[in-house]
Amino acid sequence: MRRIISIGLSLFLAVFSVMGVDSHFPSSTDLDISFDVSSTSSKPGQKIPVSFFLANKESNSLNGFFYSDHVPDSVIIQTDSVLVNGNLISPSNYTYSVSATGEIYKDCKTHTWILQSPQNYGGSNTIASGSTNGKVEIHYLYQIMHEGTYQLQGYGWAGKLGTKEGDSSNTVFGYCDSLSITVDNTSPVFYPNDIVNHEADGYGIQRICYNKNSTVCFTMKARNPGRIIFRIYDVSGRILWSRNLSNIPGDVYSLTWKPEDQRGKKGGILFASMQTHNGHYVNKFTLLR
Repeated sequence: MRRIISIGLSLFLAVFSVMGVDSHFPSSTDLDISFDVSSTSSKPGQKIPVSFFLANKESNSLNGFFYSDHVPDSVIIQTDSVLVNGNLISPSNYTYSVSATGEIYKDCKTHTWILQSPQNYGGSNTIASGSTNGKVEIHYLYQIMHEGTYQLQGYGWAGKLGTKEGDSSNTVFGYCDSLSITVDNTSPVFYPNDIVNHEADGYGIQRICYNKNSTVCFTMKARNPGRIIFRIYDVSGRILWSRNLSNIPGDVYSLTWKPEDQRGKKGGILFASMQTHNGHYVNKFTLLR
């Protein structure tokens, strides 16, 4: 599920597959923005992966940047990872806050990831200019414990191109609103129903094997540069194990999972998921105990 905004040279383009209106000011700013939700339906307690991407194609760096998501009080949010210019940022190097003060939507809270305070137009976490492939990624999880239909009122972002204080002409702001999530016990789990092992040329999860030390080994290869998100789910959609990798196209990566150390002790039918910015592969496998 993806909402994308691509803006350049006074061209405003908004593409999205859920209800809502995307806006951005000023419209002449050359930024690519997307918001991915893996599913708009889940079972109670399942975690739904969410990803926000912004690529800065301007000649100036983007400073004083923050991102926020307005969600109902009943939605639990858990941060997975934050990356700036492809580098993983530790929680101690950005601010995450939750507040209902000034919230314009009833029974909602604003969850905000502040990479730089709006007054700090420089310093760490600067989103580089397009000439150096500046980008920001914020990955997190939605979790809703009770059945019902929940209206998520929208996300927004703001920042300024350049480092000169007092100059509002280069301030950028945007938002996208209205995402509905249905939670009930009949909803499908959020990984794909069609299991895709790998492409014909071997990209995806290539191999799953077991060794004598009660560990499971996974081998994979991704086509495009960027980050690989690897997760293991049980049949209820619960995440048992998760790892992130920085990918070089065509390289082969291996991961080893020891179920005894996590929540896979009971075994059974499991799913290995490999997600990149341009593809998602899922393998079904059985762990015998």
